[in-house]
Amino acid sequence: VQAFPQTIARPDIPIIGSMYPDSCRRANFHAPPSMTLVCGDAPMRAAIEQALATHGAVYVLVEQAGVIGMDVTTLDETGTLLAAYPRAGETADTASVVLWWVER
Repeated sequence: VQAFPQTIARPDIPIIGSMYPDSCRRANFHAPPSMTLVCGDAPMRAAIEQALATHGAVYVLVEQAGVIGMDVTTLDETGTLLAAYPRAGETADTASVVLWWVER
């Protein structure tokens, strides 16, 4: 989330945390004030769909797609991978936390 200012071009669009609620809340401690995550129980599909209906687009920070967080590729909308955040022992290609831009 500390990299959000360099990655997120539209701070007016919601950022959904599709991850464990505790991970999401902890991430918000480090998020810039205008770029906090919307947190809840993963995968947050309903929140993603609501944001798409309201704004036409949404950012989704996903932890372990398909296991914990939303597999963005299963949505009917177009998803674009914006950034990968590898943890220790991961690479950009195997990162368990990734940021998506999803739009209608």
